[in-house]
Formats: sequence, C-alpha cells, structure tokens
Amino acid sequence: MGRIFVVEFERNSETMFFCCGSCGTGIAHRDKLAASFTSPDDPGIKIHHFDEIKNVVIGGPSTEVAALSQDMVVAADINCVTCNNLLGWKFLHFNSIPIETINQIVLVPAELKLWNGTEMVDATTI
Repeated sequence: MGRIFVVEFERNSETMFFCCGSCGTGIAHRDKLAASFTSPDDPGIKIHHFDEIKNVVIGGPSTEVAALSQDMVVAADINCVTCNNLLGWKFLHFNSIPIETINQIVLVPAELKLWNGTEMVDATTI
C-alpha cells in the first residue's frame, strides 16, 4: 500500500477553501465549487458539486444514496484522508439520469467548514 500524504491549504486572507468539518483538513478550493443544489427528494438536504477535490479517499461502488434519488444510483463514498469522515459521493451510474452526471463529485455541506479568508465558518451558508 502506498503512503498517503496531505496537501496543505494555506490559511490567509487571499484564499478560500472547504475543509473537513471534523478535523479541518483542506478538501477543495472555493473556486472549484461548480454548483450548489438541494436534493430532489428532500429539500432540507443541500449538496455541493465540485470539479476537483484533494485529501480524500474514494471507496468502492455502493448502491445506497437514498437521500439523493429514488432511482437506482451507484456511487463511491468520499471520505476525509485524515479522519475518515464521510464527506459525500462520486456518482458512477444512474438509471435515469443523463450520462454527463457520471463521475461527478458531490459533498454534503453539513460535513464541511469553509475558510473564508479570515475565519472558519459553516459551509451550509453558501
């Protein structure tokens, strides 16, 4: 097994990034946030779609992402590399969703914090 390393995100007034809500490990720069949307099945669940993330482990395929769709969904869990906190999913297959959604990365803001350039804040406010 290879060695796991962590990419450090610099906390200064020039940078904004998302990090693991449990341990503070940097996950994605703010400019990599492609879209935010709510779950079609539960408007109380907000989801962030990212173009690129760091410091995560992507697991094997799973067929359970019940909160996101009534359709059969195959997704891989995305966990923090430092504390193993479940952050979201990488979608591998949908039964009735267009092909362009495959391999998209979605993270749940409730599991994240945001460094806004001056302090760490709740990522659900975005």
